[in-house]
Amino acid sequence: PYLIPNEDVGFHFYQSAFFTKLNEGLIKQQGVRMLSAASFGFRCFTNNKKPIKTVDDLKGIKMRVQQNPLYMTMVRSMGGSPTPISWGELYSALQQGVVDGQENPLGVIYDTKFYEVQKYATVDNHVLGTNMILANEKWFQSLPADLRQIMLTGAKMGAVAENGKRMFEARVTMVDALRKKGMEVYVPTPAEIATFRKASQGPVMEWLAKQPGVGKELIDAAVKAVKDAEAAIAREANPVK
Repeated sequence: PYLIPNEDVGFHFYQSAFFTKLNEGLIKQQGVRMLSAASFGFRCFTNNKKPIKTVDDLKGIKMRVQQNPLYMTMVRSMGGSPTPISWGELYSALQQGVVDGQENPLGVIYDTKFYEVQKYATVDNHVLGTNMILANEKWFQSLPADLRQIMLTGAKMGAVAENGKRMFEARVTMVDALRKKGMEVYVPTPAEIATFRKASQGPVMEWLAKQPGVGKELIDAAVKAVKDAEAAIAREANPVK
């Protein structure tokens, strides 16, 4: 959590050698090829109890998470009470008070009308949501070379379009759109974001390092890829003349 600071870095990360290596592993182990990847927005917390401005405000909040131990570790490390609930049951669970809150990108929160059953939103951007276009590797390799190239180009163009749309939502439209629907939307300061990062990043990385097929080496490579992406963006913004 809180590793990727913005959508620009995320998009560079998707094009990195690290991500290419992940794709090679996916092909080898699962027989599935990732044609492209794009962000569908940073995940943010919502709840019905109170504004969440720092990590201390999450204490005691019953937060719906995906049925995934990584997300449970993240919320628990921040003092919240992680509660797995299936996507199909989430709206009614929020409506009935089974849980206090949930976490999803702002565009998803708007599209699913969670503003009808949630009062507060916090734009903490803890995880960059990622959509992938996948293809069976055996089927993909059975195609003529020109069709494979068309598929790769189309998938990458789609990723650029989706990334741009979601970035525009996050930076321009969604905060105001949710406020117009009655939500109180809080955008934390960098110092406040740091409280979330300090509480959660270490425990989550420690948990990941113990998982089969992950390990500390892979985590360190991911962190380096993000730093390299930030450096590349800085060079593009300030080219040497």
